[in-house]
Amino acid sequence: MKHGSKRFRAIQRLIEKKERDAASVYGTQRRARDEARARLRDLEGYREDYLQRYRQAMQQGGMPARLREYQLFIDKLEQAIAEQRRILAEEDSRCTQAKQAWSEQYTQVQAIGNVVERKQTDERLEENRREQKTADDRGRRRD
Repeated sequence: MKHGSKRFRAIQRLIEKKERDAASVYGTQRRARDEARARLRDLEGYREDYLQRYRQAMQQGGMPARLREYQLFIDKLEQAIAEQRRILAEEDSRCTQAKQAWSEQYTQVQAIGNVVERKQTDERLEENRREQKTADDRGRRRD
């Protein structure tokens, strides 16, 4: 009877490995998303710095060529920010998908764990019944 739980245990180990792999992918995707978010914050910070410098240069009556350089650089920062927002959206989507995949694997691990536990409990009960029956049979023979 113990062969049943051993078969389920082998399946359980396989599913647990898949769950660990999915958790690892999810962790990797979370880090990638967090890094993309940090890059976006950095770019937005640079833009704010340059916008402030641009405003100061305008107030001080800066040279038109210098103001144009600020405008061009700020435009490039805006493009980089737009691109980084796109990248962040992609990373966020990948992270959500990886989390869902991990969650599904985790649910499977829990389900097979419950099956294995029930199977082992049933096997223990059956073994106890057999032992009790054997003890009862021995007791009757002695009488």
